[in-house]
Amino acid sequence: MAEIIKKSDIDKALALPASAGKKMLFKSASAPFGILEDHMVSNEAEVHATEGDLWYCMEGEVKFICNGEEFNVHSGDWLWIPPGESHQHSCEKTARLAIIKIPKT
Repeated sequence: MAEIIKKSDIDKALALPASAGKKMLFKSASAPFGILEDHMVSNEAEVHATEGDLWYCMEGEVKFICNGEEFNVHSGDWLWIPPGESHQHSCEKTARLAIIKIPKT
């Protein structure tokens, strides 16, 4: 099913004030897309066997550790994490990230 994700919906999600922890600010009804906010958070490592994560940093800075390699992702940067790769992320302040889940082919 086709779905339009309107700029006004994204703007509404991004207008919310930051709060401690990890939360999904926006999640598409049918597309593999969401906007995540990290505010002073550190997550445990995880692995997705059947999908990869394509991250876009909309604002802030996030530290990712992918299979032991560290990446500092800043506003405007993209990060691809393939299926099966261990990863975790942390943030000292506030970061907002778009995530697109891409099925393993």
